[in-house]
Amino acid sequence: MLKIDSQQVELVGTSLFEAELTRKGFEVAKPRRDRGVDLVIYTSDPSEPFRAVPVQLKVSTTTAFSLDRKYTTFTGLVIGYVWDIHTTPRFFLLTYPEAAAVAGEQALSTPSWEKSGYYAEGPITKKRLALLEAYENRWEWLRGYLAESVIRQTSDRLAARLG
Repeated sequence: MLKIDSQQVELVGTSLFEAELTRKGFEVAKPRRDRGVDLVIYTSDPSEPFRAVPVQLKVSTTTAFSLDRKYTTFTGLVIGYVWDIHTTPRFFLLTYPEAAAVAGEQALSTPSWEKSGYYAEGPITKKRLALLEAYENRWEWLRGYLAESVIRQTSDRLAARLG
């Protein structure tokens, strides 16, 4: 198998994730800058309120799990893990609190977490794999999560803003 560098791994994994989202009927956009959000999943039906969910991707050629404390500041963020990009890609979708629960207290008390707010493991343990399998291919969950993401405004507040 051809060896590819980490940027190529990220590009391949992101493309696979985008293709799967598109295949499942989601709309996908890429922010021009990466400031913690790799993709935005959104709705495009003009008869419905606009809804969007930010996504941070973690891509690996094998199995890997990581978590960064800096993502706690992104409201509604979904962390997507893409594994096995060379063979049969696997997709996992978690909120930050779910990912923190998968990491567990032991991981979140490591020196790297305490010092820099970052934890990484790869290849992952069987125990962590068992925890993550509940979050694999959660496309219908994502559809519901997206549907709940709309910020509702009353017509009065909207009219006042347009004033």
